Amino acid sequence: MIASWLVFLGLVAMSKAPMTVPYQIVEEGAHSGITRQAVVLATTPEAWHELFRRIHKNQMPLPVPPEPQKSEPGVYLYIGLGTRNTSGYAVKVSRVEMKEGRFTVYAAEECPPEGSATLQVITHPYVVLYLPWDAPDVTPEVEVLLTPCHGQHPDTLKALPLEQWTTK
Repeated sequence: MIASWLVFLGLVAMSKAPMTVPYQIVEEGAHSGITRQAVVLATTPEAWHELFRRIHKNQMPLPVPPEPQKSEPGVYLYIGLGTRNTSGYAVKVSRVEMKEGRFTVYAAEECPPEGSATLQVITHPYVVLYLPWDAPDVTPEVEVLLTPCHGQHPDTLKALPLEQWTTK
């Protein structure tokens, strides 16, 4: 009896453990049209096309939005660092987990190596992920733990749906 109770408690504890989620990098770059730090969620194809238009608003003609190699429904997540004064910056995602219906994205700001040659150019590094999500009527909760350069404590950023996010 005690052994089966311990097995049950172990199963309950395991269900509360975070689950690693497969994700796809749809796009990444250094020149986003979104110039401030932002974490934005696009939950529909229309929202993804609008977010893509905002990312590439300075490009003429507007490129065609990439589509993920998706086999399941999902959402798009934009993570942008904001303005950087040189080249060499990027957003690197190490993993995505889900616990109790909430995504946690672990990401880091990649910086140019100390003493390296960089271009003196304004950049706006970003990455767009595709996360599996099969509840189209429910907007998922997403938080990003973004570690700044030089290993400081991560910032916790909450994703806003595109419809609630403003560039102002």
